[in-house]
Amino acid sequence: MRKISDESVVFIVGASRSGTTLLQMSLNAHPALSICGEFHFFDQICNFKQNIPSLSKNENVEYLKSQLLKSFGMQYIKDADTVVDHASNALMTMQETERSYEAFFNELIIYYKINSNAAFGGEKTPETVRFLEDLLILYPNAKIIHIIRDPRAVVASSLKLPLNSKSILIHAATWRSDVYAGLRFTNKRPDKCKPVLYENLVTKPRAVLEELCAFIGVPFDEKMMSYQSTAASNIKNEPWKLGTLKGFYDSSISKWQIELEPNDIYLVELFTSKILEQLGYTKSDCKHKMKAILSLPQEVYKLLKYKIKKEQWAREDTYTTHFSNARVAANLVRSFLFNSFLFTK
Repeated sequence: MRKISDESVVFIVGASRSGTTLLQMSLNAHPALSICGEFHFFDQICNFKQNIPSLSKNENVEYLKSQLLKSFGMQYIKDADTVVDHASNALMTMQETERSYEAFFNELIIYYKINSNAAFGGEKTPETVRFLEDLLILYPNAKIIHIIRDPRAVVASSLKLPLNSKSILIHAATWRSDVYAGLRFTNKRPDKCKPVLYENLVTKPRAVLEELCAFIGVPFDEKMMSYQSTAASNIKNEPWKLGTLKGFYDSSISKWQIELEPNDIYLVELFTSKILEQLGYTKSDCKHKMKAILSLPQEVYKLLKYKIKKEQWAREDTYTTHFSNARVAANLVRSFLFNSFLFTK
């Protein structure tokens, strides 16, 4: 990795289903901001290096372009053909020594910034929370916003997504890992990373957005409070994101209480207990602990079954790590069960 830009670029990260899209849409309503997503640079695009190690030749850039456009994630990107064309053409005008995957990624961001006539460009990929040290190498002046949501709400939301695992363990363990990664980085670089609670964003959006504007370095703009008037154009083939078009509403905060079974709630709290309390979330008064513990073998079976399925899909798709959450979660769950749960009270 090497520095690619001195510009102050804005990045939104966080565990999946934590409100990254809502935050992106509200910030994008500001005329000075243009935050695109999700290009998954670190966990997906960089994997093309295995087959295309160098972009110094034009034919390699063209091959990257063709493979990227055929990959799974591009179906969700607005103007995918146009933006990838722009990045590819920009790369081919550079000196061979300047061509890199990092430069290609930067051109993707630049495309949206230029077309929006914005002062600040940016990108939103939740999983980038796992690569913040590397991100800061590319963009030393980056402004990173880490959004955090109650893990029980995240799990409830994740279980409803098509193609997602139905394993409580995968979603709870992935949330735990991603939130820890973001908080560790914030402790090291509080000047670069700003944590935001989803619950605060939806209950007092003005105060949160004013604070974020000050962090980025732009004045607050009233358009952000009614972002939904223009947000629909940013959703492509993702019906699960249509809820963000309702604007800021707090009914989503407690929906997990009716969407999850009591024993499922206990499992989520079991895996996230320490950080749950650290963030100020209140644990439930679970009366089904034994039922939850007895369901662990079934949950582990779901996890392993999903892991095998995702690895099969990955072999059929260029974005081999698009489905890496199952592998990450499997390792975390195994470690947790043997080190934290089985040998401690």
